[in-house]
Amino acid sequence: MDAKHTLGPLVARRINDTAKPFAVINPAGPVGDDIVAGYLNEADAALYAAAPELLAQLKQMVEMYVDMANSGDCGFWNPEEEPEIIAARAAIAKAEAKP
Repeated sequence: MDAKHTLGPLVARRINDTAKPFAVINPAGPVGDDIVAGYLNEADAALYAAAPELLAQLKQMVEMYVDMANSGDCGFWNPEEEPEIIAARAAIAKAEAKP
């Protein structure tokens, strides 16, 4: 994999008592418990921590959906013209910082 982002698993953890007390931690970081992002509210930290898993699952779902469509078992239609596939691929490209 040629990912340029921090790979998971990541966890959201409370680090202080400020207005934005959460950080995203990489427990497998080179130093252990490396802070990937800090000073987040709980919802943002949870979403950030889940992002690597969400991206991987979205990529897997798109691949499965396209394979199923191309098999002919679900009728004959072009998944490349489906708005959901187009939107999912755009989201994947955005997450991977691709044009």
